Amino acid sequence: MPESRVVTLPAVLCSMQALIDAIRRRTGATGEVIYAPDPALERGFGSYPPLRTDAASSLGFVDDGSIDQLVENVLIRRRDEGVTAKEISQ
Repeated sequence: MPESRVVTLPAVLCSMQALIDAIRRRTGATGEVIYAPDPALERGFGSYPPLRTDAASSLGFVDDGSIDQLVENVLIRRRDEGVTAKEISQ
């Protein structure tokens, strides 16, 4: 593959609520989450086309498989960096 080639890696697609629910299932967090529009984020990401990862998938790249596995993988990496699940959920 040429150096100038870029591929989007596969990702688990989910809503923010599904992500919060998965974090809560794994960490036991119960705090309130408040949603508020963020015009800068919406300008930066709201106009992106749908995520396509055909090229990366054809090269053997895979996503985490589920939102719960994604959260688990992140917590494992953070634990290895010395951060606890409780600290992450605060």
